[in-house]
Amino acid sequence: MEEPQSIWSYIAVADFVAPTPPATDAARGRLRRAWNWAQRSLHSAAAPTNDEMPQWDRPTDELLKSVSPAPDWLDAASELANRLGDAWFESEQPARLIQPLIGPPGCDLSHMLQVLAQQKQLRPLPVPAPDPNSILGTANRWEASLPASALSETENETNTEILIVPHLEKWYLRHEDGLAPVRHLVDHVITRRTRVLIGCDSWAWAFLQHAIGIEDILGPPLTLAPLDAARIDAWFRHTLPLKQIEFRRTSNEEPLFPELQETGKRNEHERSTLPNGRSDILNSLAVNARGNPGVARANWNACLRTLNPDSDASPTFAREPGSLLWVVSPDKLTPPQFPLHSDRMHRFVLHAVLLHGGLSFASLAAILPFSRDEIHRRVSELCRARILDEQNDVLRVHLVAYPMVRRDLQSEGFLTDAF
Repeated sequence: MEEPQSIWSYIAVADFVAPTPPATDAARGRLRRAWNWAQRSLHSAAAPTNDEMPQWDRPTDELLKSVSPAPDWLDAASELANRLGDAWFESEQPARLIQPLIGPPGCDLSHMLQVLAQQKQLRPLPVPAPDPNSILGTANRWEASLPASALSETENETNTEILIVPHLEKWYLRHEDGLAPVRHLVDHVITRRTRVLIGCDSWAWAFLQHAIGIEDILGPPLTLAPLDAARIDAWFRHTLPLKQIEFRRTSNEEPLFPELQETGKRNEHERSTLPNGRSDILNSLAVNARGNPGVARANWNACLRTLNPDSDASPTFAREPGSLLWVVSPDKLTPPQFPLHSDRMHRFVLHAVLLHGGLSFASLAAILPFSRDEIHRRVSELCRARILDEQNDVLRVHLVAYPMVRRDLQSEGFLTDAF
């Protein structure tokens, strides 16, 4: 019998294997992408954006908050503590002081690191990233923003203190003058006697390995094990309000989360066994997201409907309004598409945003060798296509669009993430 595993577990990056579809599903996926490309090439008008799609059968934002499964970072922190081992926290001089942790866009590992410090009753010494406007320009302006108390070595350091760098991707800009802060930080980290946890976006880690050999200096990182269909099923069952809201497939109107057969006492954090060993919807979520919980969650939200689009009249099942939601197969969703006349400059914009875990327009313009007008035009087109999103003056790739963007950049020969 297969040993049950935790929903959240940590592995070496070298052991990362993304969930894969059956051969027939993979072939259908390739045909679907080819058909979408052909359709776009044959039309002279710009491709419709998701904003033009009907929204009348989608859950309200208020309802979506209760049916959008946030990761359980408390459980994830416990699993990381188990992976590191008690000796790492209890020994005054563990064998390895520095532990990097990386994850793709959509993995809020910085939150998990803070939870871990609280769980172990450690005194975290957070190191906030410098202001991006101070990285370029006047030499060493960013040094004034470094918290001396967190970076200096003191005589009274104890094994109850832990240095946390939650966002290593914010310590540099991809520019000939933009690597000084991360080099300065690394120099301080490797000379300290305190244990250090470092969180970093997987795209930034890949670039920093290429630029300064970050992994050779800090050691190999850990990452979240990819979520397969069974882990997603266990995560959703643990998080979703399944006693108040029922989720049914649009294709055959069957429940997506039928009651599990009791096979002995089950820990609520252990993986469940899917009916018939697999769920097509959950497997599609896992494959499309490459095991990324943030992308899986974004696609799950996009799949939810208040009425069944596959039926002329959705049955009521004698339910109260809002207590039944329909789930469209992720394979039926129309993914965001590049602007019709997209070019390499669109890719350079997306690549820069991903390498830094998000960028302001000012920083983007500072590191790309194009005019501000050219960059602004591409950013506007990508935002209209719902590929880029701007919040609080920071541009990021939409998580629903992320799988498509990653595939495109990889096929165009761009450096991608560490996976």
